[in-house]
This record gives sequence, structure tokens and C-alpha cells, in this order.
Amino acid sequence: MEREYPEAWSRIKPHQLELSSTPYHVIQSNFTEFNIKEANLQGWQHPSFLSTERFTQMDDPSLGYVRAFLMNEVGLTHLFRGDGMTQNEKGEPGIKEFLIANRRIDSFSTYHLFDLDILDLTNETQLPSPS
Repeated sequence: MEREYPEAWSRIKPHQLELSSTPYHVIQSNFTEFNIKEANLQGWQHPSFLSTERFTQMDDPSLGYVRAFLMNEVGLTHLFRGDGMTQNEKGEPGIKEFLIANRRIDSFSTYHLFDLDILDLTNETQLPSPS
């Protein structure tokens, strides 16, 4: 975060420990007066949507505003825990999770591109069995 958002880091750093130890729903209910997910869904039109520009204009943002910035600008959803593990909607831990910066493909010395067939599972209740 410090390298990718240097202008925001001084506002994030004081909340680092709390961010990784406080569940999203606790932050939402105790540290904000707006709905973080709703602001994220509405985007720029919502007055509490925190882009980097808006966030860095705040002098001392609360834990809730920091979490809103991380959702709005970085894309860390309500399921992101910050402890290295994914979680589902029930809060049950899943697999390891990594936060990395986006890079342009031409910044890699070598790479391979693959075409992927995307299966539409919108109306499926079960994944098809492998053949």
C-alpha cells in the first residue's frame, strides 16, 4: 500500500493493526455514518465515495473512512480480511489471499496469453462434471 498509494499511506498507516483485526461489519456499524458498500456501488456520484483525491484531502480519517477508501479505490470488498486468508459471506476462512499491484503486461520480461472459454453458470445449480 505504501508504494502504490504513497499520498494516502500516512492516513492508512495509523489504522493498520485495526484494519487487519476488526471485521468489516464492525467497522461499518461503529466507525462510519454512511453505508460503505452503497457508496462503492454508486461510485463518484455518492458524496462518501472516497477516491484517492477525496481521501487525501482528509486530515485524520477514521477507521471507517480508511476502510471505505480501501474498498472504493483499491477494490478490497467487504469479504477482504487483511490477514492473508479469503472468507465467504458467512465469515468462514477460505484459501490464501494476496494483494498485489496491477501491472501493464508489457512490463513483464516474458509472459504467455491464453484464450479462456468462459462458461455461463448463471442458471446452473451445480458445476458440470469433468469429462
